[in-house]
Amino acid sequence: MSVAYRSDIDGLRGVAVLSVIGFHAFPNYVLGGFVGVDIFFVISGFLISGVILNGQEKGNFSFADFYARRIRRIFPALVIVLAACTIFGWYILTPAEYALLGKSIAASAAFVYNFVLLQEQGYFDLASEFKPLLHLWSLGVEEQFYIVWPILMFFAWRKKGGSLTVAKIIFLLSFGLNVALTTTNQPAAFFLPVTRFWELMLGCILAITPLERFARSRANEANAVEEAASWIGLALLIFSVLFISKAMAFPGWWSLMPTFGATLLIFAGGNAWLNRRILGSPVLVYIGLVSYPLYLWHWPILVFTHLFRVKDSTALMKAICIVLAFILADITYRFVEKPIRFRLTARSSKTVFTSAALAVIAIIGLTLNASDGLPSRFPVETQNMFRDYSTAAQSAFRATGCFLTPDNLGSRFNGCDEHGKSGGKKIVVWGDSHAAHLIPGLHQLANSHGFNLIQYTVSSCPPLFSFETTVHQKKCSDAYEIVAEKIALLRPDSVIMAGSWFTYYISPEAGRIDESIRLTVERLKSMGVQRIVGVGQFPHWTAPPQRILSRIYSPFSRLLNLEPKELQDNNKSLIVWGAFDVDRRLEDVFLKAGATFISPKSTLCNENGCRLLVPGGDGAPMEFDANHLTVAGSIYFSRANERALLSD
Repeated sequence: MSVAYRSDIDGLRGVAVLSVIGFHAFPNYVLGGFVGVDIFFVISGFLISGVILNGQEKGNFSFADFYARRIRRIFPALVIVLAACTIFGWYILTPAEYALLGKSIAASAAFVYNFVLLQEQGYFDLASEFKPLLHLWSLGVEEQFYIVWPILMFFAWRKKGGSLTVAKIIFLLSFGLNVALTTTNQPAAFFLPVTRFWELMLGCILAITPLERFARSRANEANAVEEAASWIGLALLIFSVLFISKAMAFPGWWSLMPTFGATLLIFAGGNAWLNRRILGSPVLVYIGLVSYPLYLWHWPILVFTHLFRVKDSTALMKAICIVLAFILADITYRFVEKPIRFRLTARSSKTVFTSAALAVIAIIGLTLNASDGLPSRFPVETQNMFRDYSTAAQSAFRATGCFLTPDNLGSRFNGCDEHGKSGGKKIVVWGDSHAAHLIPGLHQLANSHGFNLIQYTVSSCPPLFSFETTVHQKKCSDAYEIVAEKIALLRPDSVIMAGSWFTYYISPEAGRIDESIRLTVERLKSMGVQRIVGVGQFPHWTAPPQRILSRIYSPFSRLLNLEPKELQDNNKSLIVWGAFDVDRRLEDVFLKAGATFISPKSTLCNENGCRLLVPGGDGAPMEFDANHLTVAGSIYFSRANERALLSD
């Protein structure tokens, strides 16, 4: 099947990019908008296979020409957007963020960002809303497909039906791996090309399958099968966009819905009423024509706006961002993409120039990453505020050793029973990451007071016996059994219970927490634990303190002339203040159960806000992300509450 221009496919591109933008801007309403990427994959497979097939049928297919066309199609707009992110990042990003952006730029320019994102999947990894180039993972998958598929198709073409056979084999293997990995390693299933190629193969199979068209009553009129295919395809896409959500096991089996929906719409052809009148409408066709630069622009604009505001953007602000993305996409399409892609003059020079430009951008990205995000952009006296505190904190939390994940309980906290001085009083710290971040400060107290510090911490698992969170379900129960067994054996003098309580009080199991705390305290006492300390909710910022501080000290933010003391003393609007509501409830439950209670709010905050910096900490922020203490912050908190944490 040869591929002539079809306006309805551009309209389908428009649907795909609008879905993605809707999800990124309004994720609570366009739940499954991320399936727009899957629609793009099907379209790409169909069009690219058609191009290769046409060249093979005419006997003039050339790898050099094919890849030169890809370069002129993909590189120019990408160079512009990556350069814009580099420039804008200089003015507003912290050194750590700018270094990470440099890494993202280099990986995106090399079309391997999907692999980088897979490696960055970690508990303390920077949240997706702070990664301006997150969306370019899909571009990596497509380019990896462009490298492999033309070569396979070229050699398979020599045998009759070879291309179709190879496409079917890849489809079956890739889809099977996708289903298997989605249940065992969902991030890998999401980002790896081998688990995504089947989506492109759907388009490939459609392009190279010799389909016999059903007879039509009149020329240029679709038959009943094609009409039905278009409506079924649209129904599948609507359902996918509105009802599939990131909470589901995606891609997996669910990804069949948007991909088959797109496949049916392409199969229906340009003469089907829906394709002709809806997808072929001027508005959707225009959006489809600018869909590539629009896809590139929209997410960085939304992210940089979020980063500069250090809190979620309002609906109006997001709408303005989308309008700006459309304007920049139109400019990019008219003055960058079209001249380089479609004008016949100096094609070889354009290919070389855009390739060199992308290589330069990649080198700049590597330089930014190697230079730690150029901290010299900030005043010398403030540079200590913006160092990397995350790495040191995670090491001090004893991540992977005594701070485990629910999926990695195999060590059973081996080696976690002695931290500090052995032979003295035994104090257990039990809970999730909000218990782990107490360890650096408590370790210092252990050395000075001569007690043995014992750590049992598991991410996203509160220090409650027989409590299953929605996120990890039985896996947390497995951790609780291990902790119960060890406490019964060790018979510690004291147990400190800490957790991200606010998170659990807004979960479906919220109604069980108070009773679970009471039963847990009773059980600990029955095990011989003499003293139990409950630690309440820590401040939860709308953005990491470093990002908030950058509003004052970054090159761009200095134009605001905001006094540093003003933001440090009045920052309540930048804190999820409602999270502290659970403290009153926690205090009541712990005290009635006969335990001691410590409120972090009393130590770290007042009625106007919370501490951004550690007093006397040489500029160190209190927290390295939105809610976890730095090493200096942990030491400060432990010293401030030394009597309540340790006294009988």
